[in-house]
Amino acid sequence: MLRIQKWDMTFRLDHGKSPEAAMFETEEYMEYTQDRYLGCRRLGLNLFGPVRTGKISELYEGTNAGFKGTPIWTPYFARSYVPGIATDTIGKDRLHRPGYADRFAELLGQAAASNLIVGRGDGATEGFPDEELIVFFDDGDEVLVERDGLVEGLIVMHHTGSFWHYEQALCRFAHAYARPVIRRMKDKELPDPRAFARIYLDSLMARFTAIQDEYREEPRAFDNLFSLRHVRQDGNFAHRWNCVLKRLRMTDPAQLRDCLARHLQPALEEGTPQ
Repeated sequence: MLRIQKWDMTFRLDHGKSPEAAMFETEEYMEYTQDRYLGCRRLGLNLFGPVRTGKISELYEGTNAGFKGTPIWTPYFARSYVPGIATDTIGKDRLHRPGYADRFAELLGQAAASNLIVGRGDGATEGFPDEELIVFFDDGDEVLVERDGLVEGLIVMHHTGSFWHYEQALCRFAHAYARPVIRRMKDKELPDPRAFARIYLDSLMARFTAIQDEYREEPRAFDNLFSLRHVRQDGNFAHRWNCVLKRLRMTDPAQLRDCLARHLQPALEEGTPQ
């Protein structure tokens, strides 16, 4: 699987940058992308790897006529293909297999904890209600791997939008992280919505507190991971990393659980089918 870097030299030349500035900014963004990958893995996101990087040499053929034919180097990321099923496409037939929904809820909750910590999402937050915040989760990047028709594991294929939400209180995203359960309950896909919601919530909080405890016990293993990167208050990765760690350290797990449970209440109160 090959992914071309989104904001490459072509993009920057198209937007009026000089070749030198376009090259510098492309290299900087590639470093930022790789740092995010490492940061996500350190905070428990089960990202598939390894991911190899490289560059394709080509001639610029974009919209900036003054640089037509200029040599450029386009970065790419390559990984092996993983056979599996995107979590947002799993249907009722699978969820009603014995034990399938419970194991899926457990793995989805674990993935949600790391996803929440690294703040995957997009868009502005100031002035917007919590229900309108954009969060990337259970939307195609999370893949279930099966064996003999049952769930074997859950792998995150790409860390799109990681460290976007790095300052906001985690409780602001409780609505978004209840959505995977509530949606499936409303669509009547779950054999036992109450059990699915309970397992999802318990797994999410167990994983969250485990990562939080690990950081509190060995802070240097996290704090020093990007210590050679310059911190800029305009929101570069080193700054975002420090903000995410501070938020992880300061978040009250009991308060977070209460926020999530409040949004999961419709499923937690749903009766078990006869």
